[in-house]
Amino acid sequence: MAKYSGPLQQGRESGLFMRPTLTALLVCVLFLPGSAQQSTQTQSPQEIADNVAYHLTFLHFSAPPTATVADLERLQKIMASIFHFDRVDQAAFTNVLRNYRTDYANVRQSAKDQTDFNTQKQRLVQRTLDNLYAQLSPSGIAKFTASVQEQKINMRVDRGAN
Repeated sequence: MAKYSGPLQQGRESGLFMRPTLTALLVCVLFLPGSAQQSTQTQSPQEIADNVAYHLTFLHFSAPPTATVADLERLQKIMASIFHFDRVDQAAFTNVLRNYRTDYANVRQSAKDQTDFNTQKQRLVQRTLDNLYAQLSPSGIAKFTASVQEQKINMRVDRGAN
């Protein structure tokens, strides 16, 4: 299980509504309910798969369908402080992630089993990355990619028995 602690937590600390603890979220995402968990923590960023890091980032920065204008403005301020996007890239990032939470919820509901869920989730992450890379400037892509890779340092991997 991956856990996150670091600068991306600014939203949670500022009281932003959409910051469930990533630990609880990842228990739902990475493990079937009722699975036994034996953990061995590691702090190596190489242990965090890129698609997991991108998925966590997309969840962290995507707004739920019930978000208000004020909620979206707060989220954009946090994004600006993390990624340092220009206005065009920030708008593109927000646009690409607009439906990520809903799409992810649909994946969770439609998956037949854990394998199907993992496959669908990986496709969603890749499709989102492809859309993001098509819309961001080269500078925006570099900032986003570097930031996600840098944040891997703050993620932890717990290996559990499934």
